[in-house]
Amino acid sequence: MTTPGDPRTGRRWMAMAAHIISRDEGICWRCGHPGADTCGHVLPWSTHPHLALDPDNLRAEHGKRRTLEADGYECIGNYAAGADAGQLGHDATISKLQSQRRDWDAQTTP
Repeated sequence: MTTPGDPRTGRRWMAMAAHIISRDEGICWRCGHPGADTCGHVLPWSTHPHLALDPDNLRAEHGKRRTLEADGYECIGNYAAGADAGQLGHDATISKLQSQRRDWDAQTTP
């Protein structure tokens, strides 16, 4: 759910999301499978609001959890930051997301 002032709403966000999905060729940065239909923040918007619309902090991802039974592969999808935060705590979440970002960058650098 979004709140007033949330940058993840409106035309600007929709255009940015479309650009990010295209840039990443529809490959989900969380699981590496195609079919990404939204984009998410590497460093969470809740803790890094200044990076909310920074393309370097956005990656294509699946908008919902993909499961082995239903989809043939696992992906924590768009809700990963919230799930991770509940299990790991804020500092561990930031560390994990930064590590995932480095992994993604290493995969996409020629």
